[in-house]
Amino acid sequence: MSRTHSRFWGRTRRAAAIAAATLLLPLFPPPATTAAAQPAPNPVAASAFTPTPAAAPAPAPPAPAPDAPLESYLPAAESTVLVDWFADFDAAAKSAAAAKRDILVAFMGVDSGVWSHRLDTEVFSHPAFAAAVAGKFICVFLDFPRTYRLPDKERAANEALRRRWDVGTLPTLILADSSGRPYAITGYRQTDAAAYAAHLLALQSARERRDQFFAAAAAAGTDAEHAAQLANGLREMDEQILQRHYRAELATLKRVDPQDSTGLLADLDFVPKIKALRNEVFRQIRQRKNSAAALDAVDKFIAKNAPTGEHLQRTLFLKLAVYGGGGSRDHAAVLRLMNQIIALGQGTEQGRMAAEVRARARALLDAEQKRAAEQRKAAKAAKPVEKKPSPPTPSTPPAPPKTPPAPKKT
Repeated sequence: MSRTHSRFWGRTRRAAAIAAATLLLPLFPPPATTAAAQPAPNPVAASAFTPTPAAAPAPAPPAPAPDAPLESYLPAAESTVLVDWFADFDAAAKSAAAAKRDILVAFMGVDSGVWSHRLDTEVFSHPAFAAAVAGKFICVFLDFPRTYRLPDKERAANEALRRRWDVGTLPTLILADSSGRPYAITGYRQTDAAAYAAHLLALQSARERRDQFFAAAAAAGTDAEHAAQLANGLREMDEQILQRHYRAELATLKRVDPQDSTGLLADLDFVPKIKALRNEVFRQIRQRKNSAAALDAVDKFIAKNAPTGEHLQRTLFLKLAVYGGGGSRDHAAVLRLMNQIIALGQGTEQGRMAAEVRARARALLDAEQKRAAEQRKAAKAAKPVEKKPSPPTPSTPPAPPKTPPAPKKT
């Protein structure tokens, strides 16, 4: 069973308009107007030198019949129904299996979360999104409302799938293949509908590469080739997805590659460690307002675990929360940190992110320095020029007092 999803506020506005019309229409009946017919221009007589006649005014819409429903007197409602969303995941999974399509599952809280509401209004309710996902996905909209209650069966099914797929924050979008197996996870992105749809299609292309690598692994003649192809396929997916939904493939990888020559198992072992460090860094910043302790936690983690390569890059990136947030905005420190991360490998995902952050930090630092220079210049121009007092002119020293003449001797 499918359900068409409409925006909550769109329905509310239309209901209010109908209620207002109920009160006002008896007082202001619609006038019956007709438009006069306009003669069609003669295409033969017209030429480049003949002025183009003014376009005929559009005829007024016919007045509704006296017994017409109230909606007939209102403007056409905005088109908010664009994607045919399933509300039942099990029904959607059956449809996806029959159609051989991937499944897009949106865990939403439209009436209780600003990001769910924005994703719904900025992306899901636009024709560009509907056109892009048509024929690509079977779409499922699972709502978790606070201001109203879903039917008990629907609410229980939504909560069960949320627990099974370990979905925390809302909104969360999970992409699954036609068998119902997740392969990608995403959420709100500050972009338009077309760009968001392109983002989902890029995630879907990763699933296609996953399938190609898995097929190559199945056909591999040696354990080394099997491990390489299997690891390539697993790397196409998010680490959070792998740990929960690809345990069989991970067990196979451990069996055919006990030395972990691909490095994938070490990457997965690093995930809970960096997650715990991230929690500690943000706890020090947000709860204790202790930036020094946050930086110290990162340095101690590096000394204890000795991460290398992209693991070290990810660890160092946590210092950005100190230098670039918490009110500090130390752009010079951000530049030094990004240079350190890029030096470890500019071709990695972390290296490319560091290059983008470095460019923004440099622009902010240049703007800050320019603003400071302008302020110093303005302060100097506004300061009155103090006249230096002229040095005192030397005065003639007073003549010494005359001594009285000595008395004459008689």
